Amino acid sequence: MLSKDGRGTSIAFPVNEGSWDKQQIVDYFVSLARRSAPAVGGVPITLRLLNSNLEIKKALLVSE
Repeated sequence: MLSKDGRGTSIAFPVNEGSWDKQQIVDYFVSLARRSAPAVGGVPITLRLLNSNLEIKKALLVSE
């Protein structure tokens, strides 16, 4: 899910339970956010990893 507002751009992905605690998976989504940055207006981008109820379980600021 992509959103843009006065606070900036955010990208959110629903992931499997506990994925937000696995560094390899988090790194993959950070990389994906960086690769997507040019298409959505550049960095910074807030990356949010969500559970199956779409609740934010981890949020990171991707700035490079």
